[in-house]
Amino acid sequence: MPYDSLAAAGDRALVEDGEEFQIPAALGGGYSLSWEPVIDGDFLPVDPVSEDGFAPGAEDIPLLIGSNLTEWEAFGLLANPVLGQFDTPRTWSDEEAWSRLREKYGEDAEEVVRLFMEAYPDKSVADAYYIDSSVIRVPMLKIMNAKAGSGEAPVYAYVFSWGSDVMNGVFSSYHTSEIPFVFYNIDKADSTTGGGADAWALSDVMSQAWINFARTGNPSVDGQDAWEPYTREGGATMVFDNDVRLVHHHDAELIRLLSGYEA
Repeated sequence: MPYDSLAAAGDRALVEDGEEFQIPAALGGGYSLSWEPVIDGDFLPVDPVSEDGFAPGAEDIPLLIGSNLTEWEAFGLLANPVLGQFDTPRTWSDEEAWSRLREKYGEDAEEVVRLFMEAYPDKSVADAYYIDSSVIRVPMLKIMNAKAGSGEAPVYAYVFSWGSDVMNGVFSSYHTSEIPFVFYNIDKADSTTGGGADAWALSDVMSQAWINFARTGNPSVDGQDAWEPYTREGGATMVFDNDVRLVHHHDAELIRLLSGYEA
């Protein structure tokens, strides 16, 4: 069967079953299911990750894991970036930014901003409006802690916080925005990355880190901070931005305030 025919049939089935069972679509409106791995006892024998740790056979395999600063938080802007580009943190006045921050975080607004600026000193106050905590960041932290807790293989953690200048920064550091940097093909995504010198410089570092990890199990790159393994006590995390740096529990208090999770 031709691939496009199979894909089209699969898409129709997802929508039809989603409507039948009234399951909201992951993206956009309406109803739809999504594809995901199924634990069948054969190809995927057991859940690879649980609250208690990793499945047998994975304990001694090093792990490189992380998330992006905004992830899904600014998805409303990305739904229509042509309009969204005129309503980003870069277009807000200080007064408007604080008004939005207080509306979102209530009496915690000042503390959220303080902790955010400590964690990401190269960002602006307005950038504190779009912070992923519970959707991706906390689940990743849980996996890191489960893996590091076994002590049988190192865990290397990162946060991708680089934001493109394209269209007043409307894309921010959205979900999957790090992928072109890892695979050194940001020219294939220049409508979002901009493809400028800063983007290529960051891609030089990130792609080499992933190559080194694949080759040796250690993602450290010459000329950059040594990438220490993550532990619950140390919290070593590589922040990928124009200034690539290793930090330790840099956002632990911020995540605790936003989500209640003790990193």
